[in-house]
Formats: sequence, structure tokens, C-alpha cells
Amino acid sequence: VFIFSFLFIINRALMVDEIAHYLQIKRFTSGDFGVYDVITVIPGYHYFFSFLGSIFGISSFAGIRFFNLIIGLASILVFLLIGFRISRDFSLTKLLQYAFFPILFPFFFLIYTDIFSLLFILLSFYFVLLKRYNIAGLFGILSFFTRQNNVVWFGFMIAFVYFERYDKITFSNILETAKLCWVFVLGIIIAIIFFVLNRGFAFGDRDMHAGGIYFGNIFFALFLFFFLFLPLNIFNFKKIIRLLENKWVLLIVLGLFFIYMRFFIVSHPYNFIEPNYFLRNMILGYFNKGFLIKSLLFLPIAYSFLSLFVTEFKRKSFYLLYIFSFLFLLPSWLIEQRYYLIPFSLFILFKKEKNRFLENCTIAFYFVASMLLFYFIGIGKYFL
Repeated sequence: VFIFSFLFIINRALMVDEIAHYLQIKRFTSGDFGVYDVITVIPGYHYFFSFLGSIFGISSFAGIRFFNLIIGLASILVFLLIGFRISRDFSLTKLLQYAFFPILFPFFFLIYTDIFSLLFILLSFYFVLLKRYNIAGLFGILSFFTRQNNVVWFGFMIAFVYFERYDKITFSNILETAKLCWVFVLGIIIAIIFFVLNRGFAFGDRDMHAGGIYFGNIFFALFLFFFLFLPLNIFNFKKIIRLLENKWVLLIVLGLFFIYMRFFIVSHPYNFIEPNYFLRNMILGYFNKGFLIKSLLFLPIAYSFLSLFVTEFKRKSFYLLYIFSFLFLLPSWLIEQRYYLIPFSLFILFKKEKNRFLENCTIAFYFVASMLLFYFIGIGKYFL
């Protein structure tokens, strides 16, 4: 499937952000190390791919897409290794769910930084599981030089190490964990220095990537979660009904509704561009169509929130994912589903498998959705 997908898209025209990324790689390959204003990330991805291009004498966009595919395949291998470290009975169905995850699959073949960034985070977590914390920290720092907001996952790694080792929060335990994870701490210091010197986290296009507190990505992630994990959500239905018998849960959902109505605001200019082409913008447009429609669109969000509440993880420390996913998404003004690739990939790794039929239904759903999305992206009809 990956071979045929690559052959399908290899020579098709560059799409959306691919244009800027490819031009930046070409610029580095030619010996000009200036950075275009539209590049929002530290250009570690672009340096690496220009280096590969120079070594192998490849400068075509088809060749760069091939390098990106190799990185994607490497991420699948690392995902598998993590799975076997987490559990001896790790099922290959999870691997297929990752490989064909609908909002991830197209980017295996496109010149985007997201797969490269995801690979480093997976490698970092893999070495955390091996208790090789210095190597894990180095991969974490490399991820920062791919996408700056990955610094949030440094906190996740440190917290994960802490709660794998200790049950109680004490100063001595915190100090001991900081010593073990000193490379991650160094990465956080580097990120702070970069933020101060750069006067923000965005490398370029700063006006469109101003930091702040925005709930858009959190609610949109919950909205997409309902559909992307539909078989799991259906399976959780009975548990959710029992959960709703608790009046406090109903009050929490009601409070979430008021927060949603007040703070889920679609206002970024890029979220209004070509809604007939960008599926994300097409969907987001409905959230601005009035009180009634916006209220109805809360239903899948509320269901996802409750489904996450009753979904079981393999370890207690894995529930840290919810806290750091929230922190990871909170500062982003632009609502963009690519920001959810790391949280959703880790969710696939961490969740308990329920039954073979459910997991196989998920694979079938992902495969069909990925093939359809990829086909329409390839012919230039839609983009995520």
C-alpha cells in the first residue's frame, strides 16, 4: 500500500506548505543558509533533508518526498518497538492503526515537518522506557529544533519518569528526577533562551502564530476524536451512560458547554482560506453559523470528553497524556489537525485493546478513510 501510494503521488505538484518547505531545502542545498519569512519552525528539518539531498545528489521534490517516506517508515518501526516495551502482548493491530491513521497517513508522502517531529518524540519516549534518559533527552532536543512547541513533551517525559518511580510528590523525589532527566531540563532551558532571544516561539510568520491561550484546538481535537475513534466511542457507550448517572459528571459537562460556547472561537485568518479545498476549514465554518448549530456540534465534543474519561490505559502514568496534550494545544491560535498527531499517536499506543472485532473494525475504517483522503489530496480536490 505504501509503495503504490508513493508511486501515485511522487510526481504530482507540490501542495500547500510543501512549496515553502521544498524551496527552503533547495535554498540550503545551494549553499544559501537564509531562512524564508514564511518558515515558522526552526529549520532543523530543512537542514537535515538538504544534507541528505547533498549526500545522495537528490534535489527533486520527488526525491525529498522519498526521504520523508523513509522517515515515516522509521516512525512505524519505532512505534512497534515502543509497543513491545509497553506490553509483551502488544498487538500488530495497533501498528496498522498508526500506519493508516487518516490524518497521519497522507503526511508520510508529503514534504511536511510533522512526521520528522513525530519520529523524534517517539524515539525520545522509547529511550525513556529503556531508562536511557540522556539519549531520550537528546532526541527530545532534536525534536525542538524541528517544531518548537515540542518542548511541552519534555515535561511529559520528566513527569512520566517521576510517576513511574514514585507514588508521592516530595522535593527530594523531584530533585532526583531532575538529575536523571537533566538533558530534558537542559532542553527546557534552551527553549526558554530561544523564546527570550526570538521574542516568541514562531521563527517566521510571527503575526499569524502569536502565542496565547486559545481553546480552539482542544475542542476541535475532541470533535475529531469522536469520528477518528468512532468504534472505540461506540464500545464505550454503556460506560458513558453509567457515568452520566453521577450528577457531578452532568455538571462538569454543563460547565464544559459554557466554556465551549464562550471560548471556542474560529478567528485565525488561515482558518477561512479556501473552505472548499481545506476540509478542516470547511468543518470549522459550521462552528460560526450561529448559536443553534454550534450548540449541536458540541454533542460529539461532549461524547468524546466522556469517552476519554472511561477509556482505560495500560499504566496509570499514561494518563499524563491528557494533561500535556492540553498544554501542547492551548497556546496555538491556528486550528490545525496536524497538531494532534503526537497526542493521538500516543493515545493509540497507551489505550487498552478491547476486543479483536473492535480493533479490526478500526483498522478497516482507517484504511478506507486514508485511501479516500489520499486519493482526493493526490488529485488536488481536497486537502486536510
